[in-house]
Amino acid sequence: MIIDKCIEKQKDIMKNIAVILAGGVGSRFGGGKPKQFMLLAGRPVIEYSIDAFDGHEDIDEVAVVVHPDWREELERIVARNRWSKLGKVIYGGPERYMSSINAIMAYIDESDDTNLLLHDAARPWVSAETIDRVVTALKAKIGRASCRERV
Repeated sequence: MIIDKCIEKQKDIMKNIAVILAGGVGSRFGGGKPKQFMLLAGRPVIEYSIDAFDGHEDIDEVAVVVHPDWREELERIVARNRWSKLGKVIYGGPERYMSSINAIMAYIDESDDTNLLLHDAARPWVSAETIDRVVTALKAKIGRASCRERV
């Protein structure tokens, strides 16, 4: 019972931000546009990823990392949807790891109780159960690293 109360209290103060990594340009994929903007069953692949996180009760905000050349396409997709948690749009770097760093830097001033969940936009089938497992692991501080130096 005490443990349950502690977990509930931690949920109240912990902020979970899903970062959808959509900064790739599709150079290996081909096809004229990046995978995340290709249609799958009539919808851009990225929509499935954003939907999954935007609709999850433990996610407080969704951010998207995008290549500057594809920002307008992302804006058109956003305009067609009713995502309530979409926050920052962050420009990606020339390499994937640099896009991840840009996302981390965009939230560097958040509290230490903020978790960033990085997800590849070209992987549309992330389930609520997978998100649940990641959030549970973060609550238990499994797979969590602080990017701040403690003084």
